[in-house]
Amino acid sequence: MGSIEIRKLDAFSSDDFKRLTTGYMSTRRYTVEKIEKADKIAITLRLVTLTKPYVKKFPFPVDDMKRYERVVQQGLSLGAYEGDHLVGIAIAERETGIGAYGCGSWAWKRHSEGAG
Repeated sequence: MGSIEIRKLDAFSSDDFKRLTTGYMSTRRYTVEKIEKADKIAITLRLVTLTKPYVKKFPFPVDDMKRYERVVQQGLSLGAYEGDHLVGIAIAERETGIGAYGCGSWAWKRHSEGAG
């Protein structure tokens, strides 16, 4: 993998969205063990290898894609690029008005290619 550059996300397509938000796969998970005694409680997390990989697939709602395309045009979203190849996104939206305390931003999606 080459170096990654973070820069403003100017354009975002449904192909980018599908490629970056497909889901993830894991071959390991944490098990939790709790031991409770009168004078202490111990909680242990143990990383174990799964016999069969866990696969999580994310849906592709068309309405979400349309909204993200509009939000990206606000100029607050970022892309992670390896050369000219988009490998990660952080989609952020400007918030104004009641409940937003004047102004701010809201991050809606954060994904990267090959994460998992």
